[in-house]
Amino acid sequence: STDSFATTNLSLTTTSISFVVGTGGTGPALTPNTTFHLRVDALGHAGVPSSAVTATTASTLAEAPASAALAAVHFSSVSLSWSANGNPAGTRYQAQLSTDSFSTLASSSLTYATDAFFLSLSADATYQARVRALDRDGRPSDFTAALTTVTRPNAPSSAQPAAVAADSVSAAWDANGNGPGTRYDAQLSTDAFTTLNASSVTLSTVAAFSVRM
Repeated sequence: STDSFATTNLSLTTTSISFVVGTGGTGPALTPNTTFHLRVDALGHAGVPSSAVTATTASTLAEAPASAALAAVHFSSVSLSWSANGNPAGTRYQAQLSTDSFSTLASSSLTYATDAFFLSLSADATYQARVRALDRDGRPSDFTAALTTVTRPNAPSSAQPAAVAADSVSAAWDANGNGPGTRYDAQLSTDAFTTLNASSVTLSTVAAFSVRM
C-alpha cells in the first residue's frame, strides 16, 4: 500500500518467507521513488489469519533523470534542464557543475524542479554539467552523461590607442574578466568599419597594425 492501507495496491498468498513485488516479481512495476507500506500475517491450515501483523515501510529507488540539456548560456550563467523520467513530484535532484570533469565542483544545486540555474561563472570558461535524482531515503541514482559548454566572453573594455607612429598603430584593451586563452579580434578601419584595413586575432590584450602610406 502507498497510503498506510487505506487502500491496498497488491495482495498475495505465498508459502515462502520472502517475495519480490514489481519488475522481476509479482504484480506490475512499482512507481520509482515512492514509499510503500508492507504488512504480513500468517494463515492457518483452515485459512484463518493470525492476529499479529508485522508492518514496515520501504522506498523504491529513483530513476536517473533523462534528456538533460544545457541552455541559456551567457557570460556568467548557464541553465541545465532534464526530464523526471518517471519520478513522481517531490523527487529531489542534484545538479552539478565543474571545470575539471568533476574532480572538483564549481557549483551544485539541490532542487525539486527539473531545471537548475547556475550564476557567478567565469566568462569564456569551459564547464561540464550533470544531474542525478535522490530517492526519499537520500540514495542517489546514476548521473546523466556529462554535458559540456563554454560561457560567452565579456566584451573587452577600455580600448584605446597604445602607440601611434607614421606607419603603424597599436591598440590595447582590458580583458574585462575574461580568462587566459580568450581570443580577441582587433580591427582597423578608416571608414567606421564599412570596410576593414586590417584585422588581428590574438590571445594578447594588445594588437599592432602596420599602416601603408
